[in-house]
Amino acid sequence: MNKRVRNMLLPIVLLFATVFGILTFYSGSSSSFSIAELEGNAVSTPAAIGERMKGSYTTLLQQWNDAGYEKGSNKPVQLTVSEPSSSSEITQPAEDGKSIQLLKQQSWVEYAFQVTDSGQYELEMEYMPLEDTFAPVQIAVELDGKFLYKEAEYLMLDRVFHDAIYPPATNERGDQQRPLQVEDRAWRTVRLHDVKMAHSEPLRWLLTEGKHSLRIRLIQERVALKSISFAPVQALSSYDASKAAKRGTSNVSWQRTIEAEEMAAKSDPSVQSQPSNDDLAFPPSKGRVILNTLGGERWYRGGQWAEWTFDVPEDGWYDIYLKYLQDLNRDVTSYRSVSIDGKVPYKEWQQVAFPYTSDWTIRAIGDKGGNAYSVHLSKGSHTLRMTVQTAETTVIRERLLALQAELQQINHQIMMVSGVHDSQMIDNNRDWDITKYVPGLEVTFTGYAKLLYEQIAELQQLFGNNDGSTSLRSALYDLLDIAKDPNLIPRKPQMLGTIQETLATYVDTLTYQPVSLDQIYISAAGMKPEVQMSDWNDKLANDVSSFFRSFSSNYMYNGRSDKKSLTVWVNRGRDYVSQLQQLVDETFTPATGISVNINLMPNEQLLILSSSSDKQPDVALGISQNMPADLAMRNALVDVSQFPDYKQVASSFHPGSLIPLQYNGGVYGLPETIMFQMMFYRKDIFESLGLALPDTWEDVVKLLPSLQQRGMNFFYSPLGFLPFFLQNDANVYKPNGLSSGLDSRNGFKAFKQWTDLFNVYGFPKEVPNFYMHFRNGSLPIGIADINTYLQLSVAAPELTGSWGIAPLPGIKDENGDTRRWAGGSLQSGVIFKSSDRQEDAWTFLKWWLSDETQTRYGNDMELINGIEFRWNTANYNAFQKLPWPDEEKKAISKQWQWFQEMPNVPGGYFTQRELTFAWNRTVLNGENPHESLEKAIFEINRELERKQREFNFVDKNGHVLKTFRVPTLNKAWRGREEDDG
Repeated sequence: MNKRVRNMLLPIVLLFATVFGILTFYSGSSSSFSIAELEGNAVSTPAAIGERMKGSYTTLLQQWNDAGYEKGSNKPVQLTVSEPSSSSEITQPAEDGKSIQLLKQQSWVEYAFQVTDSGQYELEMEYMPLEDTFAPVQIAVELDGKFLYKEAEYLMLDRVFHDAIYPPATNERGDQQRPLQVEDRAWRTVRLHDVKMAHSEPLRWLLTEGKHSLRIRLIQERVALKSISFAPVQALSSYDASKAAKRGTSNVSWQRTIEAEEMAAKSDPSVQSQPSNDDLAFPPSKGRVILNTLGGERWYRGGQWAEWTFDVPEDGWYDIYLKYLQDLNRDVTSYRSVSIDGKVPYKEWQQVAFPYTSDWTIRAIGDKGGNAYSVHLSKGSHTLRMTVQTAETTVIRERLLALQAELQQINHQIMMVSGVHDSQMIDNNRDWDITKYVPGLEVTFTGYAKLLYEQIAELQQLFGNNDGSTSLRSALYDLLDIAKDPNLIPRKPQMLGTIQETLATYVDTLTYQPVSLDQIYISAAGMKPEVQMSDWNDKLANDVSSFFRSFSSNYMYNGRSDKKSLTVWVNRGRDYVSQLQQLVDETFTPATGISVNINLMPNEQLLILSSSSDKQPDVALGISQNMPADLAMRNALVDVSQFPDYKQVASSFHPGSLIPLQYNGGVYGLPETIMFQMMFYRKDIFESLGLALPDTWEDVVKLLPSLQQRGMNFFYSPLGFLPFFLQNDANVYKPNGLSSGLDSRNGFKAFKQWTDLFNVYGFPKEVPNFYMHFRNGSLPIGIADINTYLQLSVAAPELTGSWGIAPLPGIKDENGDTRRWAGGSLQSGVIFKSSDRQEDAWTFLKWWLSDETQTRYGNDMELINGIEFRWNTANYNAFQKLPWPDEEKKAISKQWQWFQEMPNVPGGYFTQRELTFAWNRTVLNGENPHESLEKAIFEINRELERKQREFNFVDKNGHVLKTFRVPTLNKAWRGREEDDG
């Protein structure tokens, strides 16, 4: 190497060495030194964490035990249900004179009673859900005029379901079809648990000697109560302490195999049998859809249970083994509580562990060594129940949530001091000394880090080295970095928010408890079940057969292909498609004689390809709202308004939901589903702060100081421009459809109102997950769609009764009425022009979107699959018959009156794009809103003209050849009566 080259390389080598040395120092000594410090006793957990946990049941129970409150009397404290000391007006006694019925939300009964023996009791109820929706009954329980702990604010009384038939029916291909669910409505006696089964035993209630009162308040559904008592606490002994550990092996050789999918009962329609595509589950699928396992992603929420019945030949000791698979939640162990005939035999059965495994595994309900815990059973019939259990990690979850709440509070303090709320407000030229204004941050964050470090250590002890807490470790190092330099927070304002998101997400991971079951084996004690488990040869053979099967038509089967039948493509999941095919075969074909192939369409873009290949269906369903107009521009769809009974059929739909399906005077589809925007709010927070819900955007602005002073805010998506233009009477396009209509005084006013929410009034510009922030209370009010409603209903049961939905804020008109115009996403059904069976296709589309079919389909989907599959039909009359709670149904119906979506014109896709660019220029770059919108309008008009030339609306010189009508709506819709009038 010559001297010149060496001289050139030397500085580069020195630079890399310096950088490497710095990185090594900070990644090695700094972090490891801080972690080592946390292991000592010098760092203490902030007292505020303990204060936040004081109201939890876990802490309260420990306090009772420390104070010496033993279990109460062995005699129950019985209340006379039919004789309440007081009740609400909407509560009524039942005809039998022994029970009482709670029929409306917020109805209640109260009982006065006397206690002679102080101590801890369990609350036992005999109840029967009354006919309503398919959701469990939800109640709140107050003792002496208050909630003893937060868990008492929301308790659940299960409904019980079973599959209508077993084994399931099969279709013409031999694929099994998911059976309907049947509710078992009968009196049931339970001891109340918390809703998430976060505690392995029923909730306890401390009763002191003297007079007390108990109030039961209905939150949701309807229920009859027959008996209520405070029962003695049921004591469970460990297996080793019981005589079971001393039993000998049985002389009887006996085994019973139960198919896990053959459930006798279950708590929830969504607890379902599932198909396993491999041949290692029994019975093997062999390329067909066979519902041969239970659970997986359909049996994971705390409190969900499944039940099986079996007979044993004689009195004696028996063992239970399970063939299971837990490959969905990597590095986390799932737990189940196991009971026989309604009782948990031993403490160990309260939390039976199912560790992560990638293959089907046989495990005994027993110790870690695989030795079964034998149970004594009498001759005859018995019931085995397995309930999803989350108690093992309850304390860890509560600490992480307390830490998250503390971080949220301290983040607000620092934002108030620094004035920095998001990354757009960072001043890189400013030096910070944040501890001058918020003293003690180094100690505080070191304490937070120690708390998090201890939770990670407990998780590692619980789950082993692969505890899945990598994200928590990242959050730990961030906390340590902040402890070393608190000035990081105003320089990186998103840092604490990211840590909070990490904690909340990991807490949800710990409550996600999936397990798949294939078979259950009941065998005589000491006799291991005779099960031929797969060895590596079987697994290899299964993998090879699965590989070759993937080349067959069966593997990619998306529906029937009968050439004599009407062909319908559906852009939805397989569950939706199979249920529609079943409904067609059951009701439509027998009534009309028209056979139908319902085919799954994985991607609606296939419609574009099918158009070019001339292989289009007769009907397509589940099509996004812009696609019908795109296809209509290319003369690919039938104008359904040409059918003589169109007006009658369309009367079930809001005229605003038909607007995006119209093109140049024709209507090229009908809406199937509608996704509303609603205002979500935390009732508990608004009540505690004495705040009223906003009715107009002016009210929202007045509300903001009360929220922002407390570190809270109002959520609105930066992409939501349409309500402001509609509410301000600014048309998106001119009446002839050839240019943008936003260049009006109202248009500029609407754009400024939209951007001022973020520029002037401090709406958050970046919110990765509104659901998370709504759940933790930092965004206690905001605008979101119905998917958020379903997410909160399913994944945040602890908030039930603490939140609600309301119509959107609007603008007052000259009559004093509030104009709440807003849009939402739609899915639609269309008929293709290439079809030679257009009349049959219209008959099918009418049947599918009729009041009766939409009601039946929506009820079936929810009954079979649970609330997650609630059908958001666009048919207003059918919506009124679906199982929405009354309060939510009224709010949605009110917003429905003001639904209106954007019309579609050639080149219209540029409107949303350019308005988004304009928002970025105005809000993020500080550009004048008037100038920014003018730029957007110019670009929109240029693209509109380009597309108009393509579709022959203007010539190459810009001369107008023809115009088209743009549909508009200027008054609220009141339903079918208005159309008929």
